[in-house]
Amino acid sequence: MRPLIENDYPHLLRIYRNTVNMKYIPVNRHLQEDDQLIEIWRKNTLKQGAIYGINAISLKTGILVGEIGLYNIPDTNNTAEIGIILDSKYWEKGLRPKHLFNR
Repeated sequence: MRPLIENDYPHLLRIYRNTVNMKYIPVNRHLQEDDQLIEIWRKNTLKQGAIYGINAISLKTGILVGEIGLYNIPDTNNTAEIGIILDSKYWEKGLRPKHLFNR
């Protein structure tokens, strides 16, 4: 896992445009225009930083396979939702963000 960079956007757009990848995502981001999605990624990466914003999930080889981020963070009860979008080519391959789920 690492912060998103500009070169990631075309790869994320490809992931978002695959309806199988977006099957379990409740927000209809895949229906938005490319420039709208890129602006959302820029805003969430820069505004919230590498810990709370949208981050890239990449293999050790550097191949981008998805995104992960914290969402719905209220000011009152210190909770958040973890959102993950993973390219379906990598589903059921045993991939996981090890530093988040290191037990």
